[in-house]
Amino acid sequence: MTRWLIIFSLSQIFFCAHSQVASKSEVQSIQIQRKLDSLRAVAREAHGNRKAHLLNEIALLLPTEEALVLYDRVINESTDSVILARAIYNKAGRLSNSMRKHEAEEVLASAIPAFEHCREAEEYLDGMYSAYARIKIFKGEYSSAFENFYKSVNLVRKRRDSVMLGHLMIDIGMLHYKVRNNTKALELSQAAMKLLTEDASVQFNGYLNSGLCLAELGFLELALQYCDSAFSRTNGRDKYLLHAEFARGFILLKLGRTSEARRFFSSSLNLCRRENDGRMEADNLLYLAKSWLAESHVDSALRILREAELVAKENDTKEILIDIYRTGISISNQNSNQEELAEFQKKYIALKQYVYTIGLERSLASLEGDW
Repeated sequence: MTRWLIIFSLSQIFFCAHSQVASKSEVQSIQIQRKLDSLRAVAREAHGNRKAHLLNEIALLLPTEEALVLYDRVINESTDSVILARAIYNKAGRLSNSMRKHEAEEVLASAIPAFEHCREAEEYLDGMYSAYARIKIFKGEYSSAFENFYKSVNLVRKRRDSVMLGHLMIDIGMLHYKVRNNTKALELSQAAMKLLTEDASVQFNGYLNSGLCLAELGFLELALQYCDSAFSRTNGRDKYLLHAEFARGFILLKLGRTSEARRFFSSSLNLCRRENDGRMEADNLLYLAKSWLAESHVDSALRILREAELVAKENDTKEILIDIYRTGISISNQNSNQEELAEFQKKYIALKQYVYTIGLERSLASLEGDW
């Protein structure tokens, strides 16, 4: 998996200023095309598992839809467990990154039991567990998320893979934040940042998560400082910037600076739609509604909240739906609408019982002990 991460990172193209000579992105595109041509030439002469291995390599350099076709071919034709595990893991990753969470979930749910007793594929199995856990976070199924992260942690520690351990700390820290265990979330984020000081992703997410935790713990000015540090690490990347802008809006809203907060939520919302990130789109709409509610603009708050509900349902983000219904209860109380109040209460109670279960408490306890 580490090898896959290195190869995949080489395929990312960063645009530079135009000049009379070829830009770095143009040079890199030429290099990628040459590598593709070379791999395809070798693959045409290969057979069996050797060919399947080469198809895996080629897929890493292709756009998602083309890559998915090759991964399916490898899965159908290869008899090597490691090659199969790699193709399945990468296929799930491509699906998840394209916001096709349900498809990714189905792929992983069927693959994980098949590889749990295959020692040769353990390097990919821990990645399958953590990818599956992240999908469960997206859906608000926190108990399952904790359980799968726990399995991934055990395998990563067995391999003594500090890089993957650092990334898991970030993911599990965010999960603790989502279940309101902010002190533990902050502790894990800080530990990950100390472990992987040169990892750009860990540093960005560590500062971002720490800022959110500090805001929940009431240290709002310090939270803003951490948010500023996260901003300085976005490097203009929209997928990072949309989270940083949301976090700043979140902190500003807690500080009572509602109009400023709204500007950041609106900016993040536009980026979410550009990036096709349905989960964060729903979250930004929810907090836009909260910002209007904070100023007693009940009609505007309710209109945006209804939009947030539709987006959250389309993306099956149960955690956000719970907050939407909780906010709907507040709006209904404020405008004394008993019919709406009954509707939001009914939805809220049913969904909260689904997400926050006894199983979650058990999963929390087991992972607390492991860390």
